[in-house]
Amino acid sequence: MGMSNMGQELRLPEQRKGRQGAGRAVRLLLLALLLTASYSLIQDTIMVLLGELFYEEQLEWMDRLPFLLDSLLTLPLFFLYGWGYCYFLRGRTGAPGLSARDFTLRHFGLCLLYALGALGISNLWFVLLEHVLLPNAFWQESLDSFSEAWDGVQPGDYPFMLFSTVLLGPVVEEILFRGLIINVLDRVRRGMMPAIVSGLLFGLFHMEPVQVVYTALLGIVLGIVYERTRRLDITITIHILNNFLTEAAGWLPTDALYEWLVLFEMLLCLPLLYSVDTVRRTGSFRFRRAGASDTIEII
Repeated sequence: MGMSNMGQELRLPEQRKGRQGAGRAVRLLLLALLLTASYSLIQDTIMVLLGELFYEEQLEWMDRLPFLLDSLLTLPLFFLYGWGYCYFLRGRTGAPGLSARDFTLRHFGLCLLYALGALGISNLWFVLLEHVLLPNAFWQESLDSFSEAWDGVQPGDYPFMLFSTVLLGPVVEEILFRGLIINVLDRVRRGMMPAIVSGLLFGLFHMEPVQVVYTALLGIVLGIVYERTRRLDITITIHILNNFLTEAAGWLPTDALYEWLVLFEMLLCLPLLYSVDTVRRTGSFRFRRAGASDTIEII
């Protein structure tokens, strides 16, 4: 009987420790969700404040220049998330932060491969959507809504659209989803879990169902790169190139050139997946296998 009581007493601290660990994991996961929601919540709060401070006539430009508005709403997030990342996390994790330490032309070339390969994945998703899923009304409505959101950009708003979607948006999203959320999830469990969960949150953040799928896949790729290299400047560069190339495809003079570009991007899916697997296994950002003469290794 005495031995039984002693065994129970020994198990109680372990049970309490397990419950505390589970509770901590739940709190950290909720924090990751809150950080994801904070992007829209902060922007909505700024919109409410603008409505309180100005007359409706003074805010008519918002309807004409929505991307200018988006840029103005996103700038505070750049400073807020950037401050949070640098102040709370940079010293603790040893990450190089936002600096372009040792960033060379060869790094840029591999980032370009990742951006093009990620576009190939999104192209494959849209092929599946068009030929298999579109008979479903849910996906048709989502695609129509997604297309409508990007049609009819006013000429005066176009520079702000480029600034918002090609530069500012990618930087802020990388600081939030890779810089902050992955480091939060690392305290639950290191490894692939933070990369996958942050990628899924990145997809859900975009809200439109047709966009959620391919942005989640992009987010997982970027998450693996950041989780294994701790180079936020690398993921920012990939994200910027991805968004820029998406927009630049519309500048091609003929449909034939566009179709060749789409095919080229799809072919780059395989080199992309090979490189992602190399990053996952080795923690290095590589062109080729370990030991190759032109291997890039980012520690």
